[in-house]
Amino acid sequence: MKQGYSVVYYSLIVSQASLATILAALVWGALMDRGYRRSLFLIVSYAGILLSVVAMYASRNIVLIGSAYVGLNFFSAASAPAANLLVMQSWKRQEWSSVYGYYLFLGSMGGVVGLVLSALWTVFLPLDTLLLPLIIFSFVATALAATSLRVEAIPVERRAILLDKSSFLHRVTLNPSFYLRVPRADDFKRISKMLRNAFTRPTPILYISLLVFNLGSGIFNTAFNPSLYVRHVTESLVFGVNIFSMLIQGFTMRRSGDLIPEGSERRAAQRGLVYRAAGYLATAASVNYLVSLPLAVTAALSFALAGGYAYSLVYVSLTMLVFRTLPPTRQGGLLGVVSALSGIGAFTGSLLSGALAEKIGYTPTDIVAAALMLSTMVILRVGINEKNTHI
Repeated sequence: MKQGYSVVYYSLIVSQASLATILAALVWGALMDRGYRRSLFLIVSYAGILLSVVAMYASRNIVLIGSAYVGLNFFSAASAPAANLLVMQSWKRQEWSSVYGYYLFLGSMGGVVGLVLSALWTVFLPLDTLLLPLIIFSFVATALAATSLRVEAIPVERRAILLDKSSFLHRVTLNPSFYLRVPRADDFKRISKMLRNAFTRPTPILYISLLVFNLGSGIFNTAFNPSLYVRHVTESLVFGVNIFSMLIQGFTMRRSGDLIPEGSERRAAQRGLVYRAAGYLATAASVNYLVSLPLAVTAALSFALAGGYAYSLVYVSLTMLVFRTLPPTRQGGLLGVVSALSGIGAFTGSLLSGALAEKIGYTPTDIVAAALMLSTMVILRVGINEKNTHI
């Protein structure tokens, strides 16, 4: 890998960032429930990101850089619930879906433009200097939030997000960790009890499938960029690969309503998992046999399939299924369990990824991730079907 550090160091940093995101969801959510202005959390989020990027630029030690990156993820997590609630407070309910779609579109385009600028930047300038424009953009975002978000309508409670499907999808798309309260032991016992009942069994099976899905995704995503670097793909080409995938993902997310009709979520998720496994296997073959530009081209196509199109199909479908499992009252327990299981999967996958890549290589690591995608598909196909589910 670049900078002389192994993929193990990289996976440790990514796994710690996953933990920070989970902790942040609990902390920021609890603070929002105290009634503070929602716009204040956007300002704090952007200011925290600014400070984290400055700290990363000033650091030359891998531990300090990693710590700053973890801090960046912690502060980033504050913006998702704040933006979600601000939309609910500022627009009529019938407008929420279109406003959320526009918000996600702008976010995706911002990400694409950022990656394009990064790719061009690294052609002419060292990678270490890339943090300079990030500092400028973060400062501008903080200043805009501080000067333009001053007046708020009547505040909306976070629990109201669960009353609207588009609000829920938007919230977990920005940050999968969503806690109304810390899950307790009784909540997990309730899930265990539901497994023993034929009528309620599909709900915990769905949650288990999310655990396996996030485990496999964490393994593949953490190893993906390092696997390109060790096969002599330049920084600019790596950015290009990610740009293409993000474009496909953004387009698919925007068209998710057409691609996933009401009532077809299970089949769409299963289809997406097969595509995602195929993309992982294609990446594994590419990393094993190709180098440099040919690898970048094939990886762009396979990652666009796995991380773009297939991811959108699976994530939107599973999110909609989770939304249906939440009861009209006392949703906090089940929501906490599903968020905890998803977080455990992502954290464990990131942690295992570095060890697997170091011990058995990148190609076998990608194959393991593909096997977990197919395992998720089998869990959904066998455990949740038309005959045994109310979901």
